[in-house]
Amino acid sequence: MAKHEARGNVPEGKVQRKFYLPEALADILRIEAAKRNESQSAIVERALKKELAQELAQHGRHMAQKINEYRVIYSDHQGTSHEAVQLPWSVVRSILGREHRGTAEDDAVLIERLLESGAPEWVRDAEGWVDEHGWGLIGPEIVDAEE
Repeated sequence: MAKHEARGNVPEGKVQRKFYLPEALADILRIEAAKRNESQSAIVERALKKELAQELAQHGRHMAQKINEYRVIYSDHQGTSHEAVQLPWSVVRSILGREHRGTAEDDAVLIERLLESGAPEWVRDAEGWVDEHGWGLIGPEIVDAEE
């Protein structure tokens, strides 16, 4: 659970952050949002994406190249094998920019990055697990083709 609950309606897949801006910049942001009939958050998100474009692109290339390396087989207590994806803790830290806190918000960010990197759609609603090796999601049962 997050340290502090977000106020209002937080869109799915988004997190609330607290930033400090110079008063003049905050005023310009508020006025521009009103002129454009859009949220201040949308303007800030676009500006951050533009500012961090190189880092975002590098991160996306890294994940796309590696997604197959993160595919594993998960065996449950009954010995049933499932498709799975497990991100090493170093990758989780790289994506989040910090340690995983075990929150739904952290999980949503990781899932979004996986989907952006070509992971199968089942990761969206998958059950997860963590262990000493990393953070993982359990996918569909692997059906033996010979059966």
